[in-house]
Amino acid sequence: MLDLTLLRSDPDRVRISARRRGQSDAFVDRVLDLDAERRKTLTTVEGFKAEKNALTASISKAADRAAEAARLKPEIAALDVLIAKASERLPEFDEQMNALLADVPNLLDPTVPDGASEEQNRVVRTWGDLPEFAFRPRPHWEVGEALGILRSGHT
Repeated sequence: MLDLTLLRSDPDRVRISARRRGQSDAFVDRVLDLDAERRKTLTTVEGFKAEKNALTASISKAADRAAEAARLKPEIAALDVLIAKASERLPEFDEQMNALLADVPNLLDPTVPDGASEEQNRVVRTWGDLPEFAFRPRPHWEVGEALGILRSGHT
């Protein structure tokens, strides 16, 4: 999964890499918008918590703590509701961002040729002779399934 910090710090690099793969780069703006909304919500939650902490601290400094607690109890309760309501949105932002970021492939190295599939790749160098088999070689996932050490299609 692509690191959110990288996407925040260098969104153009992520956009260019996606375009080089032949993919849309629209996810970059969507993730950045979700991240900005999440950060704004988190700032709001932290502001409410700071306000609640200040009220709680004023109770402990009051001469008549019981009277001050009774007077501030409705305000503190209202802040608790606001904190809970705003905090409910945070996991939604995380889920949406993680879903988008999970589908983003790694960034391409500048030396990798542009293209949407491996057909656009070029052979840079080879070593040794290619082996010849008297049978059709199977991909590793087929061999693993046949040996019972891999299961595809199961999550």
